[in-house]
Amino acid sequence: MSDGTRLGILTYRPNHREIPKDSMADQQHNAYLPGYDQVKHHEWRTVENSAAYILPELQNRVAANPGLKLLDVGAGSGTITVSIAKYMPEGHITACDLSEDIVSRASKHAEEVGVTNVTFREASVYELLQTFGENVFDAVHAHQMLCHLDSPVQALAEMLKVVKPGGVVAMREIDMRMWSIYPNTATMKAWLRVQLGVHAASGGSNEAGPSLIAWAMKAGAKRENIRAGMGTWMYSTPGERQVWGKSPLPHSRLLSEHSSPGFSAARWVWKCNNIRIAAWSAPVNATLRIAGAPSCGEVIRRLLQTRKANMNYPGTSFRDRITNGEMRKKALELQLASEAELDEMGEEWQRWIDTEDACCGTMHGEILIMK
Repeated sequence: MSDGTRLGILTYRPNHREIPKDSMADQQHNAYLPGYDQVKHHEWRTVENSAAYILPELQNRVAANPGLKLLDVGAGSGTITVSIAKYMPEGHITACDLSEDIVSRASKHAEEVGVTNVTFREASVYELLQTFGENVFDAVHAHQMLCHLDSPVQALAEMLKVVKPGGVVAMREIDMRMWSIYPNTATMKAWLRVQLGVHAASGGSNEAGPSLIAWAMKAGAKRENIRAGMGTWMYSTPGERQVWGKSPLPHSRLLSEHSSPGFSAARWVWKCNNIRIAAWSAPVNATLRIAGAPSCGEVIRRLLQTRKANMNYPGTSFRDRITNGEMRKKALELQLASEAELDEMGEEWQRWIDTEDACCGTMHGEILIMK
């Protein structure tokens, strides 16, 4: 197999081998390439729209054991966690993630919506046994986490260790190859090839969804104890489409100081000293006044201050990742596309967002493992 060619079909890389137990503690794992700035997209997710497959099993278990203890691994900003909590009001959820900032954000979200039966903490999926102990939880849940890992089997083995005998491990993972987009333009097809290439090169799996059964069995689960299915996401309403295109900056704070009425702007870009800061926004009744605009250093200073101060800014989307995020950097490093091609992909995502009949669907593997 070749390593793939620029903007061509990218090949699967078999990097999910089993790791000897005596080497697990010292194993260095890949970083989470999308980063944690995309939390606003993640905050669209709830158990109802993203993990409904677990609800019948969860409700049956809660009926038999109202004090059920659940571990949510890679919980991110906690919206799925908090929505699960309402189905087990007498139980307790421990939710963990690697990022201190995202754990803090998740805890704040739970507090804001009045959920008190969830505890958030930092923890690695590769160290669950060390962190929590063996046979502790009645259920363990993970959502869209294994697809980002270079050692999903190792992670799954840790999840199985901390769940009690008779407990359940549940997870949902995307099949990155199964994007169904309309309008499916040549530029969108090129974007998907770049997405697959960057994801695989960063240590993740493009085939996580259909690999779940195999990974579970390699982690020690018996086939007869695994229930598997497929689920989907669908983005079609204006609000759903905007999930993929909101700007990482609240435009009101930067534009209001350097604007004049009477102009509707969808994109604003500063170029200074070869540093390009770009952001997208919904149409606003303002435009950047070129005369007297802030200096490059001042723009960057305000940019950083705004990102730090406003915890409610919309997070990066696929459009933003391809125009100024880590995905763009990696794509250029791998020579999967040129600067101009990546810019066009970002613009194509904005056109998709603005197209009334546009839609996008994705497919996901779902499994329940009975221990």
